[in-house]
Amino acid sequence: MFIGRLRPFIGILLVAATVFGIYFWESRGREAVFTEETVVAARDIRAGETLEKELFTLRNIEKESIANGVLSPEELSRQYGKAAACDITENTQITKAMVKEKEAAPEGRAPFVLKEEWIAARSASLRSGDTVDIYTADMAGKIGSYKVAFVRDEDEQPVAEAGDAFGGGLGSSGGSTGLGSSGSVAGAKVSGYGFGSVPAPAVWERGCATGRISSIEIAAKPEEYAAILEYLASDPGFAALILVQRDIK
Repeated sequence: MFIGRLRPFIGILLVAATVFGIYFWESRGREAVFTEETVVAARDIRAGETLEKELFTLRNIEKESIANGVLSPEELSRQYGKAAACDITENTQITKAMVKEKEAAPEGRAPFVLKEEWIAARSASLRSGDTVDIYTADMAGKIGSYKVAFVRDEDEQPVAEAGDAFGGGLGSSGGSTGLGSSGSVAGAKVSGYGFGSVPAPAVWERGCATGRISSIEIAAKPEEYAAILEYLASDPGFAALILVQRDIK
């Protein structure tokens, strides 16, 4: 008799426990079992940008979707102060391959802008890390050979291959730079300068770009850049630069 009177209450308790169990599973249990807190980019990070704590956040990612080699929060904290090796979009999981040591510019050189209106001809496949030979407008004189530090679009974003991670600064191959009366003077190699650790595809394999090239920056000494400006000022109506891109094997 007593048990019979308790049955409605027991039933209510069982229903409440079931509802609570379902709520807990959907709100916390499923997440705890099938997901894991993973470090992701809190916003877009540009290649070469210094890595700081504020650039990252934790997101619950399904375990089967976690990338190989993703950094734990503890591992990432040891990377602060280093540089992004490539462009990293918001919510991208962070792996060791996306991080590199910060590199100093080659001694005496810095990025200098070649304005769009100064350039008479250049390839649309030009990317940072390439080497270009710069000639006068009549192709009669070679001004010099330079590494391309940055190629940017109208929004100051790096231009890369569509779908590529490449878009950083100079690559690892060295090259001779400089100006001289004979057209070129051997200079210091610029190996390792820049932010891109992922090589650009070979020139002939490049397809659609992520944007239209608006500006190009070369690694040069101040006196080399001054000589370029002097040439451009020598005949404002005619003087212009022709950039001949070297193939990348």
